[in-house]
Amino acid sequence: MLDFTLKSYASLIDALKNAGYSFQTFEDFLRNPLKGKIVMMRHDVDELACNALKMARLENEHGIRATYFFRIVKQSNNPDVIREIVELGHSVGYHYEDLTLSAGDYEKAIKSFQKNLEYFRQYYPVATVCMHGSSTSKFDNRSLWDKYALSVFGLI
Repeated sequence: MLDFTLKSYASLIDALKNAGYSFQTFEDFLRNPLKGKIVMMRHDVDELACNALKMARLENEHGIRATYFFRIVKQSNNPDVIREIVELGHSVGYHYEDLTLSAGDYEKAIKSFQKNLEYFRQYYPVATVCMHGSSTSKFDNRSLWDKYALSVFGLI
């Protein structure tokens, strides 16, 4: 039986630390990966921002930092949660789905992407993004980068 409780997660963190692993955020890993045994810690906040905050607090108590990728939709996008996660020392990224939300219109999607990225940058200097998979959509959000470049937005 799988145990997805915070108690189990704390035990996992402790076991990794005791085994000699170091922890990095996604952003730090891309910029300057540590040597040796590394856990690159990141979370996609798809639905329940309050659960992400519980994890962020636990990680902070254990002295580790993670990256939290937030969607723009209301169930993920909770300004109070985002602020507190940043205050706990974690990084924030944008969990984008603009091509899907724009019904495949690339021009509309890239404008939406830029607007949403700037929105999240009011909380944290976002340098990383990851695509949200929209399984019921015929559009693949990663396709946005067939026409545009991440570097134009100051992303790594």
